Amino acid sequence: MSLAPGTGHMTQPDESAPLSRHAMLLSTPPEVYFVIVNGAWPSTRIALASSGRFVSAAFEAMRDDPSKTAAYDTGDLDYRPYIENSDWIGRWSAPGRTVGLRYRLDHDAEIVRREHYPLSPSRLSAIFAFGDEGSCERAEAELNWNPQDRRKFRLIPDSRNRVVRLNMHTYTAARNLYLTELDFSPSEREQLWLPYWGGKGPPPRPIQRLPECTPPTGWSTPLWEYLIDGELELVR
Repeated sequence: MSLAPGTGHMTQPDESAPLSRHAMLLSTPPEVYFVIVNGAWPSTRIALASSGRFVSAAFEAMRDDPSKTAAYDTGDLDYRPYIENSDWIGRWSAPGRTVGLRYRLDHDAEIVRREHYPLSPSRLSAIFAFGDEGSCERAEAELNWNPQDRRKFRLIPDSRNRVVRLNMHTYTAARNLYLTELDFSPSEREQLWLPYWGGKGPPPRPIQRLPECTPPTGWSTPLWEYLIDGELELVR
């Protein structure tokens, strides 16, 4: 698999290795990224004011506790902050559905990543960025983000950096299905999330029992986002 010039080279998985060890890691990731910085979050303001850097959760965890490094190297760090309740009643109230939507969404994505792409950065750890300003501008237009929040960063070199390039539209398409359904079987979770972690576009109807989602205009062109385990430094 190849990428456009200037966007890095994809590491090819070893076909003799178990599927669960494959990763869509970029062997030569971009050096410069564009990030939408939400200044309303206190942690964001503090990080930029104090150091001008963003650090992924995995890198922070390894700095706080070096014993976690081995689990990071093998793809065995557990990023899920909560344990599922086996005694849960299995039904949602309207407010409960709203509260549970975002976590269920990324929890299910994380379950599939752990199983099939354990070396890829987790959405529960990574810094989210765009590899070029044009992609960032597209995201701003599609998601109504403020262009004034756009900042330019560089990736600080580190032998443990991990970067993947994924289609943001695939994540958004899955999220739209969670607006109508929160509970998916293990096989349905894979149908939803394997295309995302594999760097592919959204399937037209990943879950047959649910209505087909008509993709918005422009989704035929991938919107590439980068998930980064590492440290970004603001370019001033």
